[in-house]
Amino acid sequence: MSGRTAAILGLGETGAAWAKALDAAGWTIRVFDPSDLIEGSIPKGASARRMQTISATVRDAQWIIIALPQRLELIQKVIQRAQAESPEDAVVVTTARDMDLDAMQGCARRPERVVMLRAGDAGQVDLSMTNRNDDTIRAGILSLLSEIEGDLHLPGAMVADDEAGDNAALA
Repeated sequence: MSGRTAAILGLGETGAAWAKALDAAGWTIRVFDPSDLIEGSIPKGASARRMQTISATVRDAQWIIIALPQRLELIQKVIQRAQAESPEDAVVVTTARDMDLDAMQGCARRPERVVMLRAGDAGQVDLSMTNRNDDTIRAGILSLLSEIEGDLHLPGAMVADDEAGDNAALA
C-alpha cells in the first residue's frame, strides 16, 4: 500500500510506537525530533526517514501524529506550524494525555482536522473528538487503527470514543 505518508513529530516512546506500527503497515514514515538521542527509535524499514524540519516532515502527509511533551503551548505551536505546511486534508492526531482538546483545536487553522488519540489506562486506545469533527474523521481514524492495531503495541483491542460514549472493537 504505497502512496500513504505519515508524519511523526516527537519520537519518544509514543512517537516511536506509532512510527513502527505505521511502517509495518507499509506507510511512508517521516519523523522529526530535535534530539540526537532518538536515532535508535526510528524504524529500520526502508520507508522511515528522519527529516530536519517540521515543514519537510509534514509536507505530503495524510496523517500527522504529534507526540510531544505535555505542554499545551508547545503542542498548540506545533499544530499551527504543521497545518501551515501540510495538505489541507491532513488529519492532526495529538497524543496529549490530560489536555483539553478544545484548547488544542482553538489555535488550529483547521480545527475540524485535529483529534486526540492516546493509550488509555484500561488497555484501550482513547479517541477524543469535539463537535468540530465530523463522521468522516472518525471513520478515517477507526480505519487507520484497525489497519495497525496488531503492530501498535498498545495493550487491548478497544477504541473508546469520548464523544459518543461507546466502545467499538477493532478486532
